[in-house]
Amino acid sequence: MKNAWGFLIISSFIFSGCFWPFSGGKSHVIPALAGSGISVEVLDTAPLTAGARVSFMPFSAGADAEAGEALDHVSLMILKGFSDGLSQEGRFTLVSGNDAAGADIVVRGHIEEFKTLGHFSKTTLITVRGDARVSKNENVTAVIYARQKVAAVAGKVDQAAYDIGSAIAQKLSE
Repeated sequence: MKNAWGFLIISSFIFSGCFWPFSGGKSHVIPALAGSGISVEVLDTAPLTAGARVSFMPFSAGADAEAGEALDHVSLMILKGFSDGLSQEGRFTLVSGNDAAGADIVVRGHIEEFKTLGHFSKTTLITVRGDARVSKNENVTAVIYARQKVAAVAGKVDQAAYDIGSAIAQKLSE
């Protein structure tokens, strides 16, 4: 009976591909992860005129995101992507600090989810919700939603956050 159990266990390892001598030296590649996307729905294009001054408020922690250094870093990477995206487009002027009070458009929002998923193949989920509003009357000119699911590898989370900010800038500039 002991031999039958041993044979069963060894064969299940061999046939499942877990037994390393028979893996053929293949590298394990993480496939593209589903459930990612960035959406900026522009509701009113009139305020998005060339030369408009835009203020971007760093996104704060939302319902399912724990405030902390990691979330602050992601928020700053989104801001950096937005800033770089605006400078490439050249259509708007990014204002901050004391000049932010004179902005024509204010972009603000929350990082709704920021968490690591999975036990073996770890992935990080970032979900952002926000809007762009006209400063004078608080009318919403664009609605922002982004969901990025990336492998929890060094640099991937930063790049995903940067891409969110860059996409927001690009879509507002279209």
